[in-house]
Amino acid sequence: MWLRIPKICREILRTNRHLKANDPAQTTIAVVLLTILDMLSHMTAEAIHRYRDVLSQFQALEYGDAKLGVAERLVEISRDTGLLSLEYHARLLLVSCLTFIGQKDRCLVEFAWLLGKYDSDPDYYNEFLRSLLWRYKWMVSTLQDYPQFSLQDIEGRFDDIERRFVAAGYDLGAVWKQRCYVAMGVFNDDDVRSTFAKWQMGGNDEQSDCYACEVHFQTKYHLYFGELDEALKSARPLIDGEASCESIPHGTFNELAVALDSHSPDLARELHRRGWTLISERIEGFAEDWAMHVEYAARHLPDEVAGMVSPHYAHVQGDTPWTRCFVESAAIRAFETVGEVQVVGGETLDQASVATIRADLTQTLSAFDARNGNTGMSEKLNGIFGCELPGME
Repeated sequence: MWLRIPKICREILRTNRHLKANDPAQTTIAVVLLTILDMLSHMTAEAIHRYRDVLSQFQALEYGDAKLGVAERLVEISRDTGLLSLEYHARLLLVSCLTFIGQKDRCLVEFAWLLGKYDSDPDYYNEFLRSLLWRYKWMVSTLQDYPQFSLQDIEGRFDDIERRFVAAGYDLGAVWKQRCYVAMGVFNDDDVRSTFAKWQMGGNDEQSDCYACEVHFQTKYHLYFGELDEALKSARPLIDGEASCESIPHGTFNELAVALDSHSPDLARELHRRGWTLISERIEGFAEDWAMHVEYAARHLPDEVAGMVSPHYAHVQGDTPWTRCFVESAAIRAFETVGEVQVVGGETLDQASVATIRADLTQTLSAFDARNGNTGMSEKLNGIFGCELPGME
């Protein structure tokens, strides 16, 4: 509400520009209005100064709970400035932070605010269009992590982002990449192949991902089809340390380790070790990857399973149904491998709790399979973790 006060004050002064200097009442009004404007100006300047200080703190931190707290503080301070553009900037940073620490539920809510604000006044928020569309890529592919979003819902969002990309003059390659990720997630082999081919034909622009992310994507494509030699060839820049970013190769080595454990066992163990080192200090943002590392250990390093589960399980519960499926599968696998595990900050993994976990997992997988129109999700999880879920023995 107070954001409107400066405009009101200026409008009164503008419409009463012929105030009489010898009229005490009118002079008092002018002085009060000018004083209010001066106070608000100083308040805004002070808030902007605080924003810059906290922004420096945000930029210096690694992604995690501490950085999230600073991002939330930036949103609070931006409101104090009364500058809508600054609040928009702060919420863009918040969405990035939520994405990298794996809080996708909140991410979707915050992004909806950003998209709604932009659509309410595209001219005012136009300077943020590139950043908005960059995050839209993440959001649209995240929808497949929730079985309550139908395939039609997801397709509608893709239609919307494509329209926005074209209107802004961007190549659609980045969108085709996200379409391919979704096709993998709903186990539509034909769409995986066709969208991957369209991505390969697309161009590069400022909406394209970094080199490490592109290498990861190609590796994941070949792993999806079980093309291990091709996957290993694609991943070579990551394995050799020639490419990396905030989340890669963290999110690559776990899947490679599990896939290659028979094909290239020595390399698989190396990738497991390296991947675990990368994610263990920032476990909240890598719940699915944690689950894959637990599976590798259950197969080859059972003595290490309890040490991977006990301190981390309470922090990797999975913020989406997709991620929770992996986490719960790993919990079942851990119990089957080592028996009861005392979880730091949580309940013990024992026969009773694992039975509850198994029931929830079965229900969630059924929801995914119903949405996808196939049994791909159940087959994938059973194939990786061997959980022997009902109907999948």
